[in-house]
Amino acid sequence: MRRRSIILVAAGVILASGLTVLYGFPGALVKGSIIAERSLANVSVHNRNVVGIDWSYLEGGNKSGPTIVLLHGFGLNKDRWGPLLRDLSGQFHIVAPDLPGFGATPAVEGQSHGARAQAERLAEFLNELGIRRFTLLGFSMGGGVAADYASRHADRVDRLILLSAYGVRTVEESDGLKKYKQDRSNGIYFKTAEGFDRVMNVASENPPFLPGPIKEYIAKNIGAPHYSMHKRILEEMVFGDPGLDAVRSRLGRLTMPALILFGNHDRIINPEAAGIFHRGIRGSEMAILSDCGHMVYLDCAAETNRHIEDFLTEHKAASSDQVVRSDSDNEPKKAQP
Repeated sequence: MRRRSIILVAAGVILASGLTVLYGFPGALVKGSIIAERSLANVSVHNRNVVGIDWSYLEGGNKSGPTIVLLHGFGLNKDRWGPLLRDLSGQFHIVAPDLPGFGATPAVEGQSHGARAQAERLAEFLNELGIRRFTLLGFSMGGGVAADYASRHADRVDRLILLSAYGVRTVEESDGLKKYKQDRSNGIYFKTAEGFDRVMNVASENPPFLPGPIKEYIAKNIGAPHYSMHKRILEEMVFGDPGLDAVRSRLGRLTMPALILFGNHDRIINPEAAGIFHRGIRGSEMAILSDCGHMVYLDCAAETNRHIEDFLTEHKAASSDQVVRSDSDNEPKKAQP
């Protein structure tokens, strides 16, 4: 009886301590989970000023392996890759930047943050890091940036992976796009816990459970500070020129092996976009994953990772020591060291 009482008291103390941390220090839990994810993937944070932009990025993984560059989606950042980062880190040298205007990389005030502008900044960033050849993976907005970059620097990109990619207009608009056009407050940005729930419910088929204090912390410290900037960037992506068709005209320039993955329940980008990418990129591979929303790499992590692994195994990376040329260059040149 005494032993049982001790166990119950200990359990109560642990529970009370956990609740104290959850309600008193939710930021510590969020930051702790980020640190843990980085440790599991063997990556660390780095900073590099490139042409006046202070880039923040993760780098690590298998530094003797081929390089893979990961470009996050709208409203996300370098630390929002879930198990995908861990799964890739054993084989690849990982480079995962915060794109300008997201995470810890500041926006470029008064300038475009569309796919082409971000791709041009990415080119300068990768030149500065001295990365010659690599696999490029982009999710959502990052998929549009990846496609634009690869179309201009095809000799650098060994393989292209597009997850729920932005950049082509579909005949039938997604439910999320329809609601956003009807009411701009329905954009995929937020500054309250309720707004966070709304965004997660449209982005994911199976949103993860998060306690209220964690959502409040994320809204206050991550969503709200970027709210105005993200609102402007999204309006440019949707209503600007070329807007939703940001990369359609450049798909024919993509000559490297390409994999296109979409979820069949994507409410942000109509999965019809997968077929447009597939038809536009000669020789590309495509899969529509069942019971998945926009965030395929979280909703259907195992299936997404299996498709990526099979694709990477089928199409081996080329040597990294090669002359680099973009379609805007007149003469070949070496990547900057």
